[in-house]
Formats: sequence, structure tokens, C-alpha cells
Amino acid sequence: MKTKYEQDLFQIVGYNDDASDTIVRPNITYWQDAWRRLKKNKIAMFSMCILAVIILSCIFIPIFSQVDYTNQSIENANQLPSSSHWFGLDELGRDIFVRIWIGGRVSILIGFIGTAISFVIGMLYGGISGYLGGVVDDVMMRIVEVLVG
Repeated sequence: MKTKYEQDLFQIVGYNDDASDTIVRPNITYWQDAWRRLKKNKIAMFSMCILAVIILSCIFIPIFSQVDYTNQSIENANQLPSSSHWFGLDELGRDIFVRIWIGGRVSILIGFIGTAISFVIGMLYGGISGYLGGVVDDVMMRIVEVLVG
């Protein structure tokens, strides 16, 4: 059973012909949107701050330290932590605190180099797979699945 509605039962509410074509929200770029969404993620922002502190510490603590990380002093070997050597001295009399931050430099550098290599190889591999397509794409994807599996 079909019901026919009468026109007088309905009325248009809140229609403004001039306002219908206006843009309510300003356009933003991809990176602006990504940054806006990242700022909303509290855990990601906290992690980014911690990572920034670690990177800055690896850069600046060895520079401004009064202790050279390569100097050996056998007579001061194996000292406990103190106000001048926060983590103590190792078996060769070297400051452990400064050496940890020097080691952090190496670790961060290895991480960045590994990421760059992975990025370049992934871009080339994906570019070849996408450009050639078809059977080549299928074979290359099976290789990736074997590697990941």
C-alpha cells in the first residue's frame, strides 16, 4: 500500500541559497592534517619528546662534559658513582655516563642508516613492482611474503 504525501504537510526549514555554496572548513594540506592528527595522539607526542631528549642528550652531553670519554686512569678504576662521575668509572678508569651517551650516538646513527637503506630498497622494489605489474608484481609480492613469513 503506497501512501501519497501531501505537499502542505512539509515545509523547508533553514535553507539559505547563498550559504549552501560556502566552504565551512578551510582547506589544509596533507602535512597539516598529519601534524594535526599527530598532536591529538598523546602517547605519540610523549614518545616523540622522549626520543628528542635522548637524541639531544647524545649530541650535547659528551660535548659539554668536562670528562673526555677516551681518557683512561687506571689508578681510578672501578670507582662507585659520585657527584663527578654519575655512573662511576669502569675497569680502565673511563667515565661510564659519558661513554653511554657516545654509544647512544652510534646506535642512533645505525638506526638512521638502516632506515634509509630500507627506505631506498623498498622504494625501488615497490616502484619496479608497480611499474611492471602483472606477473612480475605477483612474483615480487610472493617473495616479500616469504621474507615476511
